This record gives sequence, structure tokens and C-alpha cells, in this order.
Amino acid sequence: MNLIRVLYHLMKADFLERVRRPSFLFMLLFSVALTYFFIPAMDAPVYAHLVLGGYRPVYNSAWIGTAVTLLMGEFFLLFGFYLVKNAIEHDRRSGVGEIIATTPISKATYLLGKWLSNLAVLGSMIAAMTLAALLLQLLRGEDLHIRVWALASPLLLVLLPSLALVAALAVLFESINWLRGGLGNVVYFFAYGLLAVLSDFQGRSVLWPSVYQACARHFAHCNPSRQIDIDAAPLSYLTTFTYEGITWTGSMLLPRLGFVLAGLAVVLLTALFFHRFDPARAGKNTPGSLLERLKEALIAFVVQPAESDDEPLDVFSTAQASARPITLSPVAMNEQPASLYRQVLLAEMRLAFKGVSWLWYLVALGLIAATWIVELPMAHLIVLPLAWLWPLFRWSGMGSREVHYRTHQIVFSGPHPLRQQFAATWLVGFLVALGMGSGVALRLALSGDWAALLSVLVGAAFLPSLALVFGCWSGGSRLFEAFYLFLWYLVAIQNVPFLDFMGRFPEMIAAGIPWLYMAATLLLLGAALAGRQRQMRL
Repeated sequence: MNLIRVLYHLMKADFLERVRRPSFLFMLLFSVALTYFFIPAMDAPVYAHLVLGGYRPVYNSAWIGTAVTLLMGEFFLLFGFYLVKNAIEHDRRSGVGEIIATTPISKATYLLGKWLSNLAVLGSMIAAMTLAALLLQLLRGEDLHIRVWALASPLLLVLLPSLALVAALAVLFESINWLRGGLGNVVYFFAYGLLAVLSDFQGRSVLWPSVYQACARHFAHCNPSRQIDIDAAPLSYLTTFTYEGITWTGSMLLPRLGFVLAGLAVVLLTALFFHRFDPARAGKNTPGSLLERLKEALIAFVVQPAESDDEPLDVFSTAQASARPITLSPVAMNEQPASLYRQVLLAEMRLAFKGVSWLWYLVALGLIAATWIVELPMAHLIVLPLAWLWPLFRWSGMGSREVHYRTHQIVFSGPHPLRQQFAATWLVGFLVALGMGSGVALRLALSGDWAALLSVLVGAAFLPSLALVFGCWSGGSRLFEAFYLFLWYLVAIQNVPFLDFMGRFPEMIAAGIPWLYMAATLLLLGAALAGRQRQMRL
């Protein structure tokens, strides 16, 4: 009972702390918005739907719960990881971890508490989706008969067990030094795809056969394989049928239980890697360790013996004897604004590329060269997406770097932090995107394809604006990395035309998609400015 009590309080304290963060509210609203997008109105202009070959189920409780589960299996199992991959890091940065390390709480108990906390955060998202789905059933008005279990059971029995494994993987990644940062975020993106291929991680084999069988009982040409499309044709054009839901059996539930047990096994295995906040094993290049080494060097310098004396130097008496009034020179404010802005811009550029290895520059130069050498259609279609994926970590720190390294009080107290530092940060991100796609942009200009050129320029402006919004409001880089990786996957791999921010599809350029992204970029910049003003007030 004592172990259960400790786990409960560890989980509760961490859960309450995290649900008060702006990033949690953002993801909660984002999940509700996705639910709304997945259960569209009959005249919705753009929506995601499961393709059944020209048919659709009536909006009853069983279908709404199943549709949200199948569609969220594509999105939420990815985003959920990035949402909860911060529990151990928060204790590490705040110093709480060092206090916990002095208590009798074992490594396994601590990690189990973090796992349960992660699962509680993700479970609260599931509860929000369930409530949103219930309200949407009433709002759509096709079937007003509410069956709570038929609506909630797919989310609880299919999605939640997979999230238990996601929560455990977040704990594992945070406990391994080289997986704690941005590299781990990219590794999970590919691990998620591998899990989806090698197992029923997304619950496809549990839910989709029942949907297909219900369709096949009414029509002869239903789609037997699960397919998700983003469409613009009105739903009212599709022929409807009634889906009564799934009959749960033990053979269906046992594999889902396996994901929970796998999550538990991963957490217990993580105890072998967890260093219990030991600074000697926490990594040599973290900001905290660098500050500690700087402090030790300063102390050694101050208290070292004087070279010309036989006796140790009395630091305090010497300092007292040599004390004299000190006059600081006034800050020069008469420097030209252009010169001052250029210095801020160069400083932001150096920060964005600080610590980058020569190998990164080598690959970047190869991608830039490919945008010039490869035939223009192939360069635009294939090379540009790769070129705009490579600087992911150069963008992901935008808006959160000052808070992460605790320099915000210094940076935000400088002159014109919005007009100079914020604008310089955005301009650096824009120049990185423009530089990586420079071959495509200039070749489009030389060919006179001004519409395609505009789409590339808008995309280059959209990327840093998106990074700044996520950075300023979440205070970290994970949410941008998750969102951008998924958006890039939909555009570059799945070729979803309505999301094309790179101008790869001429028909989407003709449809005005670049103008929509331009409007979105302006809105994102406004939201980023509001987020930066909020950071300055905190």
C-alpha cells in the first residue's frame, strides 16, 4: 500500500503541474479542433475522412467514436509523445530531481510515477476528445440517440493502451542522454512509423474490419482497406448506411493489453539507464554543467594562493582594503539603428548555428547544390522538401531559446526586444529557409514562373513564423518538431495537396493555396508577437 501511495502522489503532483502549462491547453484545444475536423459538417469546405468507396456511415455514437479513434491513431499517437516528453527534464532543470535523488524513492518507483503521470495527461486528452465527439453528435444532428459506451469504448480500449506505450517511450527517451533532445524527437518519428507497420499500434485491424463488414452488408463495392483522405467534396453527396459498432471479444482485447504490459516493461527497463540526476552522468555539454564548471573555475581563481606570498591570500581582507567606488560608463545609445540591428542579426545567426558540426554543413551544401543541379521539376518536387527538413533543429529553438537557457531576463531587458531581437530571430529563420531553397527560388525567377516563386517565398516565411509561435507559447522545441515533422510527412510523402506550403503542385498554386499560407503566416506572426509579449511579462 505504501508503494501505491507513493506512486499516486508522484503521479498527482506531476500531473497537476503539467496541466497548468500553456502547452497543455494548446494541445487540448488542438485535439478538440482535430475532432471537429474529423467529424465535419455536411457542407464543410475541407475535411479528413475515411474512404469507403463513395459511402459513409450515419453520424451515430458508434461511428463517431470509431472514426475519431481511427483518425486519431494517425495523429495523436505521434503528438502525444512530444507533449509528455518533458516530465524528467522539468525535474532536472528545476532542481527538484536532485531533491528526489536524496529520498528513499527508488529509480523504478520514480519512473513508474512519471509513466503514470504521462498516461494521466494523455488520458485527459482522450476524455476531452470523447466529450467533444459527444457534443458533435448532437451538433451534426443525424442521430440524436447517445450511446456513451459505443462512443467511448474505441477510444478507451484501442487508443489508450497504445498511449500507455507512448508514455513509456517518452520516459525511456528522457532517461538516455543522446535521446533527450531533438535527435530523440526525430528518432521517435521514425519509430512511430515502424510501430505502425510492424504491429497494430493504431488499432486498424480491430476497428476497420467491422466498418467494412457493415458497409459490405449494404453495398457491393466498399473499400476493404483503411484509407484516409483530405477532401473538399460535400459529404452530402455520399450514400449513407448504419454502423452499429463493434462487439468486443477477448481476442481483440488481449493484444491491446499487450501494449500496456509492453509500456510497463519499457519503464522497468528504463531504470537501467536512468542516472538518478547524477551530474557526472547527465551529459558534459548541458547548460547546467557548463555553469557549474564556470563557477568552479571562478572560485579557484579567486581563492588561489598569491604567487609572490608564502601565506595564502586572505580574499576578504584584501577585497575590503582595496574597495573603492566604482563608476560604470553609461550605455551608448547613439549608435546607428542599422548598425545595431546588424549586430543583433549576426548574434542570432551565430546562436542558431552554435555547436553545429562540419558534417551538417556538408549535407546542407550538398542539398543546396542539388537545388541548382537537378532538373527544376525534380528539384522542386523532391530536393526542396529534403532541403527544408534538414534545418529542423535550426528553427525549433526559435522563440524558446531564451527561456531554455535562462537568458530571457537579459535579452528582454535590452532596447526594443520586439523590434530588434524578435524580428532578427524571424529573419534568421527566413534566411535559412531561403538559403536552403535558393536554387529552386532563383531558377523559378529566371524561368518567369512568378506564381511558383511566390509560393516558395511564402513557404520560407511560413516556417520561421510557425516555429516562433510554438516556441513562444510552449517554451520548448518539441511541439514544433512534432507538428512540422507531421506536416512535412503529409506534404512530402503523402502528397496531400491542400497542405502544400512548398508550391509543389501547380493546381494548388492556381487554387490560391499560397495566398492562404500567406494569411496564415501573418496570423502566426501576430500570435508569436503575443506569445513573446507574454514571455516578457513573466
